[in-house]
Amino acid sequence: MDADELGARFSATFREFAECTPLVWGPLGDELVADVAPARGDRVLDVCCGAGASAIPAAVATGPTGSVDAVDVAGGLLALGEKFAAQRGLANVRFAEADVTEWQPPDGTDAYDVVQCSFGVFFLPDMDESVRRLVGLLRPGGKFGATVWRAGALEDFGKALFDVAEQYRPQARPPGDGPPEPISRINRPETLLSWLGEIGLAEPAVRTVARAVPLTPEFAWAFVLGSGFRRAVEGMAPERVRALREDFLAQLDERGIRELDITTLVGAGQRPG
Repeated sequence: MDADELGARFSATFREFAECTPLVWGPLGDELVADVAPARGDRVLDVCCGAGASAIPAAVATGPTGSVDAVDVAGGLLALGEKFAAQRGLANVRFAEADVTEWQPPDGTDAYDVVQCSFGVFFLPDMDESVRRLVGLLRPGGKFGATVWRAGALEDFGKALFDVAEQYRPQARPPGDGPPEPISRINRPETLLSWLGEIGLAEPAVRTVARAVPLTPEFAWAFVLGSGFRRAVEGMAPERVRALREDFLAQLDERGIRELDITTLVGAGQRPG
């Protein structure tokens, strides 16, 4: 999937993305910012920023003398992020619709103090090379951090969804019926730690954030439409989507799936000085 297609998919999620933010994207964005720990006056680059789940707390941390460049290809989510930032009275975060693989610090400014990416590195083309380039935008000693789903997170939920979706559209199930590459390379603490070193970071560290969200019918369906799971229903007629929704919710109940496992790995390290 190219950048335009990815941007269109996630732009379409903006309403449901907003519904899920208080329970999922917001708290996990806070966890990332806690580990990269931007200081007052720092310059931060937030890539694959979505609606600002990590960009906004970074802007709070850096204060009015700092700045955050929040970059994504999903214009719909960026507009939502601008709304959230305005509600918080934050003037030091700028949302930009752009390809993060080509991003450069604007206006000839210096390198960043922090580069962070919340649930986005595995969507980048040639993940390793793309992230090495982002690390190169840091000043020496600057910090890079990323969040990824831990192996097994979302698994029961996703299997129930695609078992049902396959009855409506056989091609709905992802190839291999597992996590999309390249996330499977970095979704365990030991493999994420190793990868951080491979991309050139010093003092890499990984922390596991164990978290689950109770599944109401409303939240379960909002998460389908407000995340990458949306691909299961893309292009389907509204009446078939409604039927799929009812079958999926029944399947969650039948399988006793009462919580959404959103356990996350937070990985961080420094650009060598």
